[in-house]
Amino acid sequence: MRAAALFIPVLAVSTLIATASAEAPEKDLVKAESLVSATAIKPGEPFKVGVRFKIEPEWHIYWINPGESGEATKVEWTFPEGYKVGPLEYPVPVNFPQPGDMKGYGYLDEVMLMTTVTPPADAKPGTDVPFSVKAKWLVCQDVCIPGKADFEGRLTVAAAANPANEAVFKQWNERLPVRNFQNVKGFVAGTKWSQPQGSDGPVELIVNWTDAPPAKVEWFVGTPSDVMLKDETSSTEGSQSKFTFTPVPVPDQIVKVPVVVAYTDHAGKRQGLEFSFKLGKNPTAPKGQAAASN
Repeated sequence: MRAAALFIPVLAVSTLIATASAEAPEKDLVKAESLVSATAIKPGEPFKVGVRFKIEPEWHIYWINPGESGEATKVEWTFPEGYKVGPLEYPVPVNFPQPGDMKGYGYLDEVMLMTTVTPPADAKPGTDVPFSVKAKWLVCQDVCIPGKADFEGRLTVAAAANPANEAVFKQWNERLPVRNFQNVKGFVAGTKWSQPQGSDGPVELIVNWTDAPPAKVEWFVGTPSDVMLKDETSSTEGSQSKFTFTPVPVPDQIVKVPVVVAYTDHAGKRQGLEFSFKLGKNPTAPKGQAAASN
């Protein structure tokens, strides 16, 4: 994306703090920007907000599960009472190697994390809507440096919405994993997962394809930060892609774990699917139950 975008005026404060093993760089390794999909918002009509991260070459920041080392990139928006802020949306991540042959999941060069905000239906046109944003990340290469950025902005409620930054949000919306598989016509038949009842594993995740399987299928499992994936294996045979792993440790309480399956479609474009499964020592679903789409 190189087209000029209309930016919402914000006040930003950004800091970088070096770890004990590295000196602070002369310039920011990550530049963060706060963006909104409208300059004026309509009562009851959802709009999107995002933080775009521009990352120095050969450095990276992290997905919700950073892999074997790292820290998830986080963004939090605060709006007035009555405004509903949705969950943080992560684009399809990539794999990258880290020192010590550790796996890393996240983003290179540039990424935008987003969410959807729904104003109250009774919001009064002509009123101002203040909001704030807090972003936190860890940028790594041979060393890691934590960073953060704080933003403050203001929108106006109007009888009709006034779109802004359309090209930016279109680009990054297209890089989000698809949660509603019905939108992937003729390609995805469904997903399944299983974990032996009361067992420590292994967990098996499956995607069934209605067509010939795509190329370069990759699995990203968003387990909690204290759960590691061991003995990972992945395969694609016939119309089925499978990923198995052993979680260490298995959570005592059942948690909902997101999964992103990245792949290259028949047109050569990288895509992603997202579903979830329940992980814990006492799963409530029987073996082979279809995983619920988020």
